[in-house]
Amino acid sequence: MREVLEGMSARLAADNMPKQAIQEPFSLLDEHDNDIRQEQDKYYFKNEVDLDFHYKIASARNNSWLIELLTSDLYQLLRMCRRRSCQMPDCARKALDEHRQIALSIKSHDPELSEILMRRHIISAWKKVNQFLLKERQVELSTTPKLTSNKVNK
Repeated sequence: MREVLEGMSARLAADNMPKQAIQEPFSLLDEHDNDIRQEQDKYYFKNEVDLDFHYKIASARNNSWLIELLTSDLYQLLRMCRRRSCQMPDCARKALDEHRQIALSIKSHDPELSEILMRRHIISAWKKVNQFLLKERQVELSTTPKLTSNKVNK
């Protein structure tokens, strides 16, 4: 669902983003780049919704319906998944680079490329979260004491 919504959000932004809003994602990404450097490329996540790249893209068109969908309770749940994926090794720099590519495609007014890049970005993030959760589950299972049967033969 997130892939579809955010892909459409990027498409709409590229199709008709107001000129005064074109530079905003780039300024935001420059701030994010500085934050990542301070964290030594280990972390990339913004708690404040208005500092979130994905929110900036959605809000660029002032589409209240899309903004509502992307800031609802469901979206906050998705942000929690993103928070986990942003803690994975090498994720911060890769996510920032993907965000820059998306911003460039929007600036170039290429709706199809913008949607494709955003969808790929979301798919990639989900794969990372899924891998992380599988590894976490394997660790949990390997450290959980196993129950043994203490049946007494009669």
